[in-house]
Amino acid sequence: VACWGSNTAGESTPPTKGIFTAVTVGAYHSCGLRSDGVAVCWGDNSYGQLMVPSNTRFVALASGNVHVCGLRASGTVACWGRNVAGETQPPKQLFVALTAGAEHTCGLRADGVAQCWGSNANGGTTVPANERFIQMAAGSFHTCGVRADGSAICWGNGLAGSVPTGQTLTALAAGDEHTCGLNVGGTVACGGGNSNGQSRPPLSRMNRYIAVTAG
Repeated sequence: VACWGSNTAGESTPPTKGIFTAVTVGAYHSCGLRSDGVAVCWGDNSYGQLMVPSNTRFVALASGNVHVCGLRASGTVACWGRNVAGETQPPKQLFVALTAGAEHTCGLRADGVAQCWGSNANGGTTVPANERFIQMAAGSFHTCGVRADGSAICWGNGLAGSVPTGQTLTALAAGDEHTCGLNVGGTVACGGGNSNGQSRPPLSRMNRYIAVTAG
């Protein structure tokens, strides 16, 4: 892992030893997932966000501002870090994917049903009824899901969840107050807040992408 940017708590100083297959970042911490399923976190530990459960193996990780959740191969979830609104108290369900916002976490079940827990101050955990998704992304106070037909829907912070309509998306990324989707053709479409140009992707035809992420 190589990191750059703010390093006030060591969040950009990864371990010198260890080979990772995935990485996730929070406000002032970072976590890596090793090929053997062991999670390693570094940076700020003010709320125990570095205290990975012992003797536990994961297949995926998701970080909120100051909490982390891990998905086991069995489909169960374990979380650690701050628990101000229940964001580290997952339901006793089986999931195939995880995503985390500032103070909430969402899991995607094998049947496409989404379930969220934690802070619902802006409606970010109130999943629309009768919806099925193939992928999800949580921003600070909103959550979005991609349906099987490539359309997307968001709930929570209304400004942030303004996803482009009429798009066929293969992936979503949610930031603080904006959301970006990757189209089938490799272009990116964004919606929501644009105070710093974060919802204005490059328009050049030379720009084709295979993945997208948002801060």
